Amino acid sequence: MVEELFLEDMKARDVCVQRLSTFDSYTLDENPNTVYPIIAKYKHDGENKVIRAKYLVGCDGAHSAVRRSMPGTEMEGESVDVFWGVLDGVIETNFPDLWSKW
Repeated sequence: MVEELFLEDMKARDVCVQRLSTFDSYTLDENPNTVYPIIAKYKHDGENKVIRAKYLVGCDGAHSAVRRSMPGTEMEGESVDVFWGVLDGVIETNFPDLWSKW
């Protein structure tokens, strides 16, 4: 439900979400006056792409490719080989208290 609200708001602002993209790497433009100093490489539909940006936000999970690509950073804590997932679904229930949680 929350994601749907975000998507609707972004659509109202003419912002599109591009799914099924895979981050590859990034570099920083050496020109200190550039507005978009990040040069990020990624794949979309099997095609190599490049985009320039002000910010790079890694929202790609615990084994983040974005974090691993950052020079001078190191993972703190332990990494475990445990796999888990998140399931999106529609809840159909007559439980009276469910919607009061949102």
